[in-house]
Amino acid sequence: MLFNRVCKLEIGKPNKADLAFDECFRIIFDISKSTTSDPKTSQIQVYNLSKETRVKLRTLVKQNNELLRSEDQQVLVYLYAGYKEYTGAELLYSGNVASISDKITPPDIITTITCSDNVNIYKRASVSLSYKPGASSKVIMEAIAKALKMPFDDASEFNDISFVNGFCFVGLAKDGMDNIAKQTGVLWTAENGKIRVMPKNKSTNDSVIVLSANSGMINSPQKIESDGTDSDAPEIKDGWSVTSLLEPKLLPGRKVKIESKIINGLYTIDSVEHKGDTTTGDWQSIIQTREE
Repeated sequence: MLFNRVCKLEIGKPNKADLAFDECFRIIFDISKSTTSDPKTSQIQVYNLSKETRVKLRTLVKQNNELLRSEDQQVLVYLYAGYKEYTGAELLYSGNVASISDKITPPDIITTITCSDNVNIYKRASVSLSYKPGASSKVIMEAIAKALKMPFDDASEFNDISFVNGFCFVGLAKDGMDNIAKQTGVLWTAENGKIRVMPKNKSTNDSVIVLSANSGMINSPQKIESDGTDSDAPEIKDGWSVTSLLEPKLLPGRKVKIESKIINGLYTIDSVEHKGDTTTGDWQSIIQTREE
């Protein structure tokens, strides 16, 4: 049985945790992820930080904003969560600090950290690309990831294409990735400090996660009916919304096997929301799935 919640929150510049907190603090989080390349906003709250710590946190964010164009000065958030009896605290989220706010609700002081996925990609990072005829789409995407100093995670095999007339692009890295992804027929997302690429309407190569009453599923799955309005993927079929005990390994694009009285089959995760509170309340993952 999984009871003892563990959590670790680290904040600071890349590869350096200027501030760190664990489950001894009350930490509440709401983390959103999906297969789309659009930036996702997540929120983390920490209760009753000292005045000195709150000032230090704001100073970090201020320095980051003043040095907006320097990748080395990004203020990053790393959130780990899980169970002491299982695998301990696993990486649940990493991203940039977008804003900080404090609210006094006696007897508590609540510090809210709003985070955005890798803001450097979406707002600042530019690339200049020029490839000869026959260039591979995968090679170009790997080059963009390298320019962003982010690992390239080819989450599953996809139909790599060659650009017969070559490929040229100058502009935001995100726009370059969108351009390549659209022509190649893949999805990409900036997730946990990596560029993840996967085919549309297919699952990744990760092992299948079983969700059942015996493995942490909460209540019954809820049916999701496709309205057929997704112009990028009109062939997407119906799916299910499933709630389980918190599971960091539930990632967009991953295949799950849902076992319940009303449904038993394989589905692909379209989006996931991780919600947790180190003291009471939620400690769960809510996934939206679809049939392949």
